[in-house]
Amino acid sequence: RTRTEERRPTGAAFIIFETEKGRRDCLRAHTLNSCQALVQQLGFAIAPRLGHVTLTVTAAPEPSDVYWENLEVAPNEVRKRSGLTLIVAAALVGVSAGLLALFTQRKNREIARLEARSESQAAVAYAQGISIVAACVVTGVNALLRIAVQRLTVYERRDTRTEYEESLFVKLSLAYVLNQSLLIILVSHSPTSWFVDGGVYAQAFFIVLANSVVPEFFKVFRIDTLFQRYAIAPFVKSQAKLDELWEPPEASMGEFYAGLLKTVALGLLYGPAMPVIYFVTAGALCITYGATKYALLRVCKQPPSLNEGVSERFREALSYVVLAGVVLQFTVLTTRRPRGQRDGAEVWPTIAFVLWALYKFVPVGLLPCCAKYTDTKSNDTNGAPFSSLRGADKYLCPISQPVPSIVEAQARPVRVRLVVEDGGGDGGDGGGAHTALGLQEVSLSSVRESADGLPSAPPASLQP
Repeated sequence: RTRTEERRPTGAAFIIFETEKGRRDCLRAHTLNSCQALVQQLGFAIAPRLGHVTLTVTAAPEPSDVYWENLEVAPNEVRKRSGLTLIVAAALVGVSAGLLALFTQRKNREIARLEARSESQAAVAYAQGISIVAACVVTGVNALLRIAVQRLTVYERRDTRTEYEESLFVKLSLAYVLNQSLLIILVSHSPTSWFVDGGVYAQAFFIVLANSVVPEFFKVFRIDTLFQRYAIAPFVKSQAKLDELWEPPEASMGEFYAGLLKTVALGLLYGPAMPVIYFVTAGALCITYGATKYALLRVCKQPPSLNEGVSERFREALSYVVLAGVVLQFTVLTTRRPRGQRDGAEVWPTIAFVLWALYKFVPVGLLPCCAKYTDTKSNDTNGAPFSSLRGADKYLCPISQPVPSIVEAQARPVRVRLVVEDGGGDGGDGGGAHTALGLQEVSLSSVRESADGLPSAPPASLQP
């Protein structure tokens, strides 16, 4: 069908550079910073244009990064499917918000009833129990979010694996932060009730504990993979099906980055008012590092070659998490004490907000001390063109290579010494004389012919 269609421009052009430095200089010259991108969105033309079309210059993806079967899907169709993914994720977050609001309402009513009967200890225990149940509900909804968003992101049919991972990271991180970090604040009545027994920070503490163990456990011990290998695989009849069941799962970098952002967000949001969460978050990050490294090396497949898109999205999302933490800290400091009893501690979140704004909107990359690393000695071809470079020969393990046939073995050159034994010697010990005919590289077939053509009666012996 593609060959019979009329050829039309695709709107994309590939440019080949002679040197790595030229490629990087071109990308750097056409990459917009945050301020330039904001001005571009407002309608002012900054990016280069070809007629009425704005040009976008990006690095071409690696061949292994491209989903060739998805290139036929139109961009508008991808946007529609992405919108469906966002709707489903928002619905799951809404269900979680409804459950948390129900638990909070039930908890407040029950605590008021117990305190009216002077059963304060029972009220505290009930509040702690509700906090644990809320943490379990949030963790369970996160698991459902991960499964649903993964399936729907595959349904979007992105052009490259990097775009898939970026889309997965954006949706998962947004859902995680809303569901696990911000919902318990949004469903609470007022900031003054955040620090009571069973309040926001009590729930946040149990959520941080659950988040530091449960997701990392399932990252290492894949229940579905173990079930396929040890419950289904022993009963299959074909080798192809057995290989399919024992195939390692794919490593999703977008999912790993989203889980890391969720852990960091919990520490940044709730650490200022409950410092013990900082220590729990530090331990959770150590567990995340070990579990992710083990999963990448021992459990999952080797991920394909990706560009820096997912890392850049993580960096941007982390900056907004820092902003949310600053705003929450300012809210806590200004609401816990009346205006006349404040000690000026709310000035520090204000300073942090100013520093964040400078980082986000001021093009500090123009300063020499803050510019990106541009040294071309360690990650470049030293000015040599690609056409004149030869890569290192790939090492081929002899054990993994096929066994050569007898024809190849006969035609292979070998270094031999041809010695003729003369049995007619006069020595008393009956030993014959040895005549060395030379040392040369010949094939086994030519050696056999030379040995057969010797005039002496005894057969010639070959000594390699």
